[in-house]
Amino acid sequence: WRVEALRKELGIEPGEVVVGAVSRLHRQKGVGFLVEAAGSVLERFPNARFLVAGGGPLEAKLDRTVRKRGLGRAFRLLGERSDAKELLALFDVFALPSLWEGLPLVLIEAAGLGKPIVASDIDGVREVLKDGATGLLVPPGDPAALAGAILRVLEDRALGRALGERARAEIPPAFSRPRMIAETQALYWELFEKKAAPGSPRGSSDRPS
Repeated sequence: WRVEALRKELGIEPGEVVVGAVSRLHRQKGVGFLVEAAGSVLERFPNARFLVAGGGPLEAKLDRTVRKRGLGRAFRLLGERSDAKELLALFDVFALPSLWEGLPLVLIEAAGLGKPIVASDIDGVREVLKDGATGLLVPPGDPAALAGAILRVLEDRALGRALGERARAEIPPAFSRPRMIAETQALYWELFEKKAAPGSPRGSSDRPS
């Protein structure tokens, strides 16, 4: 029922499909490329709606770009939301157009909900997604490729369902919470040890066993 309530709150009409992102509005996240891609998608799917949840330093600039491109109600920047997980459930396609990432936990959330995912082909994303199996990967910073992948999912619903089902089956178990905590701790220690100068008393010997 929450999804239906959100559709009503956000003015999503029956028959409209939602391409969504949950992202900080920072250059790293590449939301501007999603704005550019939206025009091509809307030419073939005028019933598509784009929703981006999140705030950040580029919010005003992106809002101006959306209005300049005449995207109107088709592309909405929702700002900070406390119900990001519920919004994920609303999306028909999840997009992550980042230029670089660490381990994007939002992909694991989207996969757990069985969402078809279109994302940039970058190191952190490749740790989570297999192109053509659990998602579609596109070159970073390429709005045309991003639009093409979104259109593939919208045009081929069987493909979208297959991607989402495989993502739900394969990704969350591979990134269990204990593993994620252990890997995060290992990364912090690696960064700490690299920063420590040779011969420093704060070296690897101080790492807890």
